[in-house]
Amino acid sequence: MHDSGAFTTRMLQGWPIRWYSIGLCWLLLVSLPACSSTLKPNWDKLAWWKKKETAPVDQGPTIATPQDRINKLHQMAKTVPERGPAQLEGESQDLAQVLRKEEDPLLRAEILRTMAVYPTEIATKMLTAGLKDTDRDVRVACCQAWAKRKGHDATRLLSEMLTSDTDIDVRMAAARALGDTGDPAATTALALALEDHDPAMQYRAVQSLRKLTGKKYGDNVAVWRDYVKGKSPPEPSLSARMKSWF
Repeated sequence: MHDSGAFTTRMLQGWPIRWYSIGLCWLLLVSLPACSSTLKPNWDKLAWWKKKETAPVDQGPTIATPQDRINKLHQMAKTVPERGPAQLEGESQDLAQVLRKEEDPLLRAEILRTMAVYPTEIATKMLTAGLKDTDRDVRVACCQAWAKRKGHDATRLLSEMLTSDTDIDVRMAAARALGDTGDPAATTALALALEDHDPAMQYRAVQSLRKLTGKKYGDNVAVWRDYVKGKSPPEPSLSARMKSWF
């Protein structure tokens, strides 16, 4: 009982101090808005939970992918008519330098296809050299480029490819390209292709001859052989051609 009374006495003696502390805190809270703005805390800086803003990291120079380069080449080819001779000559020189150093055959092929539409001497030289590329697909692309370029040089070079290249795919590409040149002189080389032992080459030669001559002999290789030898076999009637379709 004595201890309980002493505790109660101490509690009562401490009440004024507690009330004084509570009143002081309340006074500070009430007077806070009246303080100068310089005394206001920077809550943004104190808000540690907010995400800090960081400066963008420099990623360095962007490296063009092969597809990016191919897309650029396609765009260059499309816009050739918009540029003058001097600019085309400069671009041809640039493309030639890139072509000489390019190790990727896919990109070499695309560069040659692009140069096909450049009416410059350097483009002609690079397209001629491209027919001797070590990669088969590059030589095929070069045949396609010469088909777009047309002219006597195209017929001569494609005829040489048709008879001399050791790869059947390249020779097939040359036979197709000869039909796209529109040059009647290409008939001579295609006549030799008709004698090839490969039925696929014979068929390709027939398709190109049909495109060049406009003759409607169908796919009869023997009739086409007679035609290129100077004979004039009669063309089948319309009804006969329709029957062959079924």
